[in-house]
Parts: sequence; structure tokens; C-alpha cells
Amino acid sequence: MDNTLTHVLTRAAKASGAQLWGYEWGHDSGARVLRVYLDDAFGVSVEACAVVSRQVAAMLDAECDLKTAYTLEVSSPGIHRKLFKVSQYQTYRGHLISCQLRSPVQDSRKIKGQLLNVTDELIELESGDRVYSIPYSNIDQANVLE
Repeated sequence: MDNTLTHVLTRAAKASGAQLWGYEWGHDSGARVLRVYLDDAFGVSVEACAVVSRQVAAMLDAECDLKTAYTLEVSSPGIHRKLFKVSQYQTYRGHLISCQLRSPVQDSRKIKGQLLNVTDELIELESGDRVYSIPYSNIDQANVLE
């Protein structure tokens, strides 16, 4: 399902001239929400989001067997963009990011620091006088802060 969903979202984004930044399932007031984030070097317009929203809705109905009702939200990732892929972490090396962790690293579950290093398995963040090595599998959410 995830591969099919990613494929559908990627095709719809490309058709609008944008690229798929990422997506996530969430809940809003108890309802299931599919949040899709688009990126473009020149910014993402409201019109592009509307076009992709219509395309994705039609494609999901035709190609994916989503058994539960959901609300579709399409937007740009914004200034404090969420990081989804290793390549995105690499792009923001040297920037300040915030990480919410699944389990503590050096007694911390939320770490804000400069992204020092990115490998295929983990990232390293410098916060104060500490350097944290954090495997991707332990990152619940990471956002760019600057």
C-alpha cells in the first residue's frame, strides 16, 4: 500500500510541475487525515495544491484500496518543514533542526541542535556541548528550524 500511495502521490505532484516532499497519516478531531506536502523551487501555489488534491483524490479512488474514510490535505512543507528522507536531511546539513524521539538519547526525547552529519543510518546533532547520534528509526519527527 505505501509503495502504491507513494507512486500515486509522486505522479500527481510531477503532473502539476512540483515534487512530492512527503506525506503522513494523521488525525484531526477523530477523523483520519492524509497530509501531502509538495515542493517546488519557485514555491507552491494554492492553485497547484488544488490541482494535485483533485488528481490525488481521483487516483487514490482508482488505484488504492483505502478501506476507511479520510480527509485529504495538500500544502507546501512550509518554513519549518518536516524531514522525511535521508536526502532531505543531507540538504539541511548545518541548519538548526528539532527532533522528537521515540525513545530517549542521552536522557533527552526532544533535541534541538545543528545538524552536523548525515549517514544512511543516523544523524548527528550538536546541542550545547553535546553531540547526539540519532538513528532514523528513533526519530518520530524532525523539522527544520532555520
